[in-house]
Amino acid sequence: MSNPKLDQLANDNKWLRKVLLAHYNVAGVCFTFERMMMPGMANMFIKIREDLYPGDVEKQKELIKNHTVFYNTQPNLGAIVPGVVLGLEIERAKNNSIDNELIQSIKQALAGPFAGIGDSLIQGLLIPILLSIGISLSANGSPLGALLGVAVFFGINIPLVWFLFKTGVKMGISGAEKLMDSDLKDRAVNAIEMLGIIVIGAVVASTANIQTGLAITASGSTTSIQSVIDSILPGLLTILSTVLIYWLIKYKKGRAMRIMIAMFLLSVLGYFTGILI
Repeated sequence: MSNPKLDQLANDNKWLRKVLLAHYNVAGVCFTFERMMMPGMANMFIKIREDLYPGDVEKQKELIKNHTVFYNTQPNLGAIVPGVVLGLEIERAKNNSIDNELIQSIKQALAGPFAGIGDSLIQGLLIPILLSIGISLSANGSPLGALLGVAVFFGINIPLVWFLFKTGVKMGISGAEKLMDSDLKDRAVNAIEMLGIIVIGAVVASTANIQTGLAITASGSTTSIQSVIDSILPGLLTILSTVLIYWLIKYKKGRAMRIMIAMFLLSVLGYFTGILI
């Protein structure tokens, strides 16, 4: 059932502040490699489930369950992401014209780029500058450097986060309306999914490197199996491992944490037996 008060809530600064705080107050709670900032996203919708779907318990459960998946971005510049997601969920609550697949695709597609930009500008630039200034001011033991660094950091980031979050909400609402009023929806989903596949492929290729230490000895000559694999297709073991993990998660409903533990144990065993190098 559509809620006619949603448009009013989307422009209510008090309500938006409540939603934003619900996200950031617990974004780092239970922070794991399996879900990362998921608690913040889920808690955001727990707080407003009754606003979006008044009296509809099943819809509320579905809403929260949809956002208990992996999510991570840079929390400052990435504040636009939960804003966009909120705007999309508001539009979905109005007339159910947006499916969860589209929302999740947009959420993950935005999270990655803003994580990279935010890490570079906030962690890589702003924080080191503030620390260097603070250290110089506190060289004689004065607390001024620490106090100034904290004050400037929050003085920049609080209004920045608020502005980006509100902007994201407006973008989510207006963007959803444009998508639903045109044939862009299917093309957007396909483009975002393709972008996600490219990013995952690039991450795997640049960070994972599985090699075997096995060798074959024949007629007094020893041939490394890894050299044979590399001559056929470099990175083949990494590709096969990635496909196996994808299959376990998608088709066997494997838990990411259990798979990571199994990978760690297999890595240790493989290293000490010489199977992996």
